[in-house]
Amino acid sequence: MTGHLPFTLADHRQMEELGIAPEEAARHLELYRNPPPFTRVLRPCTPGDGIRVLSPQDEPELTARHDASAAAGEIHKFVPASGAASRMFEPLASHLEDLQAAAGGSEPSPGTAVRTFFAELPRFAFFEELAAATAARGLPLPAWSRCPAPAPPMPPIPPAC
Repeated sequence: MTGHLPFTLADHRQMEELGIAPEEAARHLELYRNPPPFTRVLRPCTPGDGIRVLSPQDEPELTARHDASAAAGEIHKFVPASGAASRMFEPLASHLEDLQAAAGGSEPSPGTAVRTFFAELPRFAFFEELAAATAARGLPLPAWSRCPAPAPPMPPIPPAC
């Protein structure tokens, strides 16, 4: 890890509010940049062998626990469940770092992967929820896109296993 922590003053304030040490956040960024080696998978997870199947009777309690955690601000980020999803978001994280590093200077141009992501955003399963959440905060999605050039079409998203 480098000696310089790549955080803005606003980042430091947010980390302080959340009780996250800047060194810990930097450690996580380093893991994104240099991930650990892949795990050798022995077999797929199946119900009863790596997957806990929730019963319909569990749903009300678990939904209530989720709602209480969300209302208390205890849900802070989306964590992709697969390496494919992590790789999908990596160009966005990298571009965000470039934007933060260039703060006050000339803004870096987004690469093809970032333009493609925003051009194809309406195709993602989470688009409606994202659009509603950003609109509720006064941030309509079109304002986010600084990528006016059309991007090449994305390959179909494979079904979840």
